[in-house]
Amino acid sequence: MIQFDPSQFKSEIYAHLKQRGGKYDGMIKGLKAFRFYTRLTFQQTRGDLLESYYVLMRYIDDIVDGDAPLPEGYATPLEYVEAKIRFSETRNRPNDEADYLMLYCFDLAHKLHIEIDKETTSILNSMRFDALRRFYPQKVPDAEEYGKMIICSEKVLHEHFHLLDIEGTVNGAIKVFGRDPDQLYSAIEPLGEASRIFYNLKDYWEDIKAGLVNISREDITAYRISEEDIVLMREQSMRDDLEHKVLASGAERWFHDQARIGLNKIEESRRLRRNERIGLVVSYTLRRVYERPAEEFFEGALASYAT
Repeated sequence: MIQFDPSQFKSEIYAHLKQRGGKYDGMIKGLKAFRFYTRLTFQQTRGDLLESYYVLMRYIDDIVDGDAPLPEGYATPLEYVEAKIRFSETRNRPNDEADYLMLYCFDLAHKLHIEIDKETTSILNSMRFDALRRFYPQKVPDAEEYGKMIICSEKVLHEHFHLLDIEGTVNGAIKVFGRDPDQLYSAIEPLGEASRIFYNLKDYWEDIKAGLVNISREDITAYRISEEDIVLMREQSMRDDLEHKVLASGAERWFHDQARIGLNKIEESRRLRRNERIGLVVSYTLRRVYERPAEEFFEGALASYAT
């Protein structure tokens, strides 16, 4: 039986995230600001749940992506994430600290009279999709090999990103705020799409190094990104001695256009939310945790990749 201390385990995860070269700094600052706000407004359980759930999913995702060591007892990241999916559904026999933190999150949700089962399954299944792309590409539907990497259709990518960013992350956050996701869905969905674009661009070099191409097959064709381009960019991604990595011309145009779409999605969500009484807590958290990091990155990308 593990003597589990959620605060200690979260501190260990934060220490791991801080070692990622500032990748998660914006999100961490936003979460800590949200925790502080919920303490002031006597909503500490909500703050604890949002923070605990976020760091749990980041921890599992880093293991699946190979950015954190694979725990003992698992042969592959796919086996690991499938074990987490099964545990989230059965909640029987926790095996490690991640399972205990998941139980802790479910308990906090129960105290708030909300359910996060569906959201948890959606997020973990999206991680499973990435594990399949990396290690079992033959099992990925509607995909083809391109420079020894797997290229998926827009439909397949959107389906799995939607699981992660809309059905999982955003819907879960809205529930934590005490609101009905169905009532706010149309106003929040564009922000979820902007969040996905943000991570696709921010993690571009890490993803391609891991064998993940998040440019759809349709965009590969539209932006004339060749197989040679993909191969050369992956070779760059594996060179730690390269301080500045260079996008192929087609990928640079795609990068610029995606940043512009991301900014437009953020503005669309703001405009739609003005018509909804979403409350101060929701507005503040969406701004600090989701909007601000993405908006700053998109603006920097547009300046760097002007066309």
